[in-house]
Amino acid sequence: MDKNQLPVNKAEDEANAELMQKVSARSGVSETISDDAEISEEKRQMIATVERLVRETLAIFGMDYDALIRMDGKSLYARVVSRRPEVLEAVMADANPVLAALKIAVGFQPYAEFVEKYGDEPEAIKKAIREEVLAEMKQARSAQESGVVQTPTNPSFSGQKSPQNSVKKSQKATGTLADIFGK
Repeated sequence: MDKNQLPVNKAEDEANAELMQKVSARSGVSETISDDAEISEEKRQMIATVERLVRETLAIFGMDYDALIRMDGKSLYARVVSRRPEVLEAVMADANPVLAALKIAVGFQPYAEFVEKYGDEPEAIKKAIREEVLAEMKQARSAQESGVVQTPTNPSFSGQKSPQNSVKKSQKATGTLADIFGK
């Protein structure tokens, strides 16, 4: 067995495959990366096992694996693949395609959030950022005029004194522990 492969539990994988077929039939989209390319049955089983583990693990942290990699044109992974189809080949050639696809989806997230907020055309980005800064300046100016004190959204605590600096230094204790504690 390859060191990158997990042992296959055929009963669990068959149950997982059956569940995924039901979900795919309901939603009309593939729910596994193994549906995205022609691969061997052995690799398909390995992917099913890893996907099951990754789904359960991400669910603990409130993340939906399928929402990240679903090939529906909306998920992060699907958007990357639609822009760069060669990514699909690289993922399927990887020793662990599930983790490769997940890394791509999570790595694309900051870019996707930026594009969603500001757009992807340079002029649209400049305009959106300019409007955001002007709105923040206007809000700060009106708050200042009304006498409302605003706290920074990301306060810096570096200016605060640490407890060691704010407490008077005690005199150096002398004697033994028995003397100090009266025992």
